[in-house]
Amino acid sequence: MALAVATSFRRAALAHPAAVRLFLTRPASASSAARWLEVVQVLRRAGFSSDEARRVFRAVSRFVVGWCLAEIVELGDGGDDRRRAQGDGDFSFGLSALVEALADRIPGDRSG
Repeated sequence: MALAVATSFRRAALAHPAAVRLFLTRPASASSAARWLEVVQVLRRAGFSSDEARRVFRAVSRFVVGWCLAEIVELGDGGDDRRRAQGDGDFSFGLSALVEALADRIPGDRSG
């Protein structure tokens, strides 16, 4: 779920770079805030405490938004297909690594 949401956000951000600026400078709408609350609730059901769920959410969302901002600057001219494809692979690698590392912190999955 997190990978699909993150990938969709990135696709939309690259298609509409000006929207990222609006996203960062406007307060969240009620429907957007409710959607993010659902994500935190999923994390809670997975076994994270409230504080851990907040931290996981912030880590993933800030990775995605920061990545998108950097990529928008890099591809400022629209980029070429090769650069875009490389960005796809690099984004997937980074996001997967982050999500896997965070999954290792789920209380029921800790080995020890």
